[in-house]
Amino acid sequence: MSFFAGDYHAPWLYCAAFEKLSWSFVMPIQRCNQCGHTGEVLDILPGTQASCPSCQADAPVYDTTFFVRRLLQQYGVLNKEVKRLRALQPEVAEAPAASAVGSELAGLDLHNTSALAAAEQHAPIVAWF
Repeated sequence: MSFFAGDYHAPWLYCAAFEKLSWSFVMPIQRCNQCGHTGEVLDILPGTQASCPSCQADAPVYDTTFFVRRLLQQYGVLNKEVKRLRALQPEVAEAPAASAVGSELAGLDLHNTSALAAAEQHAPIVAWF
């Protein structure tokens, strides 16, 4: 028989390794506002403050779903802003010279060529030595 048999799962679970109650099925996330460190914490309950492992400042501990929901909201806002700024930017026409260079390179055998071996191209390297 499984410890979590049935439809009901207890909201709290005693974790003997940490000798305290912890959330069952939750991996709390800690995000330090001072140094930016983000990580999962096992022994700290969501909604509390804990010292950051990087800078030792007090940092909030969030429930995973809350943290991810907030990240997705911020991503949506920023994505809309990027789309708005791209719409304001004028379309840039491709330069016709780029297609001419592409057609010159299309017939070039890169494994058997001296096109990249001009003395002018190597002069800065020779001068450096």
